[in-house]
Amino acid sequence: MIHELEPSRFGIAHEVCAGHDFHVAARAILGGSSQARVWVDDPERPAAAFLAPLGVCYLAGTPEPEFARDLGRTIDEELDRPFFSIVVDQEGWDERLPSILLGLEPIVRERHCYRYEGETPVVRTPDGYEIATVDAALRARPDLEPPRGVSRSMDETFFSRDDFFERGLGALAFHGDEFAGFCITNVAHEDACELGAMVEPPHRRRGLALALTREVVRRARERGMAEVELHGRTDNVPSMRTAARAGFTFRREYRSHTAVRDLGVHYGSLAHRAEGLGEYEAALAHLERAAEHRDHPHWAWMVSARAHAHLGHHAEALRSLEAGLAAGFPDILEIRNDDAYASLRDIPGFDAILERVESA
Repeated sequence: MIHELEPSRFGIAHEVCAGHDFHVAARAILGGSSQARVWVDDPERPAAAFLAPLGVCYLAGTPEPEFARDLGRTIDEELDRPFFSIVVDQEGWDERLPSILLGLEPIVRERHCYRYEGETPVVRTPDGYEIATVDAALRARPDLEPPRGVSRSMDETFFSRDDFFERGLGALAFHGDEFAGFCITNVAHEDACELGAMVEPPHRRRGLALALTREVVRRARERGMAEVELHGRTDNVPSMRTAARAGFTFRREYRSHTAVRDLGVHYGSLAHRAEGLGEYEAALAHLERAAEHRDHPHWAWMVSARAHAHLGHHAEALRSLEAGLAAGFPDILEIRNDDAYASLRDIPGFDAILERVESA
């Protein structure tokens, strides 16, 4: 009931995957421009298909239970990944997802798709920073190990680094000899590309993400790319603000469904999702399950701190805050300024905890 296609035959799944046409990545897979594996229910006339690139996967077609069951087994046995994120083309897949995703309750995330529709942008690099293309940076710094997000795109989405240098685009930012951030085409197909960006925590809130994004958009326009897109989670507010400031316009909202093999991380992520929905008791219950499998990472302690604060559990909130900082939470400015921490900032003792960390 499930068959893996040879890359030369990926195109037969194009019709069944039409609901994913707004994803450049899905079109690139079916058009032979990106590495991936593809499974279908019928190798001659598919009614369901699963596209599995390095990152987010795409599930399309008729949600038959037999295909879902076989796909779940295939994912577990064939794809050696720490986590799986799937975008579906219709709600009918929702009830099949637990059987597909390792038997776990999926972590649901709302995501936005943006497209750049402006003129060629003007790039203003923040003072003290240098922005260079990926290929120029690697030539100038032969000992530089590209950031993981960059090397993954070059080596695992494109077919080789030479293929990336021919079809892809990217920019790296440096503060002196220190790497500060990047923006890169995660995928390119015909006259379309999809971007991804990241700035290291010490260099955020300085306009660097905006400058990097505009630099890659500028180069994409110069290369004649008509379709430049960005995808991101709706709870990543800084990223969405950067997209808007860079000239991207909203196209549509969709959802991803994720399962993580590390159950501590999986239940911690469910807690983060519940907290974002205002379900604070549920968030704490998920954190209890997470703690059965591993010690909390710093971000899970911060979920605990915020949830306890909203419920009025002030002592528990401060204990969780201290634990998160001790575990290495990297951004004190975020805690002081982000709206997500507003309920914590009114608790007596909050400032004293941050001051102790800042003076250490």
